[in-house]
Amino acid sequence: MERPKNVEERGIRIARLLELIESTENILKLHQSQEKPSFLAVNQYTDLLAEHRAELGKLLKPYGFTLRLPKTKANKVA
Repeated sequence: MERPKNVEERGIRIARLLELIESTENILKLHQSQEKPSFLAVNQYTDLLAEHRAELGKLLKPYGFTLRLPKTKANKVA
């Protein structure tokens, strides 16, 4: 993703990433709750969620914010 050119673009991107994180988490939970979760789907959404979180962390860093996530069990299906 191209870096935002100004504060307004950065704010829009941060808001969009928060929306993407929320929807990706919901989709991931849906896949994980299936009787027989798809290993591929769970892994793909886990990776996508990590990408969104990493990008959000990069956008917040110049403002002195650090993104810390709670420690949880691995989201991947064994």
